[in-house]
Amino acid sequence: MRIQPLSPVMLSNRGGVISLCEKPQPNQSKGRRVDRVQYSPKEAEQQGIPVRFLYRDR
Repeated sequence: MRIQPLSPVMLSNRGGVISLCEKPQPNQSKGRRVDRVQYSPKEAEQQGIPVRFLYRDR
């Protein structure tokens, strides 16, 4: 899997979900979701502070 670098992304300070999707096939409107992370309003309440999404082995 190849992941393209992203410029800094502005997140909502109300919390939310970020999904990582594969590139869609020619007959699809969007690609298959391969991962996602969720962040809470508490984690995003301070502006200008990065939110870290750390890997957890379940």
